[in-house]
Amino acid sequence: MTNLVLFGDSITAGMTDGYPSPIFSNEIRKYFPNIEILNRGVPGDRTDLALSRIQADVIQSSPDIVTIFFGTNDVTDEGPDYQTFISNIKEMVTLIGIKKCILITPGITGISLQTTLS
Repeated sequence: MTNLVLFGDSITAGMTDGYPSPIFSNEIRKYFPNIEILNRGVPGDRTDLALSRIQADVIQSSPDIVTIFFGTNDVTDEGPDYQTFISNIKEMVTLIGIKKCILITPGITGISLQTTLS
């Protein structure tokens, strides 16, 4: 059986009414019923914080495929700068293996980006 790890923030966790839910995982199961899905989404997570849990939450699961979905919290004032964000994503891909990764990017967020694009 194929092992898929969903690695990300609250969007990955499927937050509903302030609590993680299986909504994202269940949607994927509809289309891929024969895949084992491990949801490793953590509300409020950023790429710099996620690197500290990548070994336990992703690599130890021996995944066949990993979705990496970060960015929404990275653009906050507490988040890393752009170059660090890029470096963090590259490190995740390197640790997991490039052939196993599917990168998912969030929509544009953050007041500075919204103002720039207006």
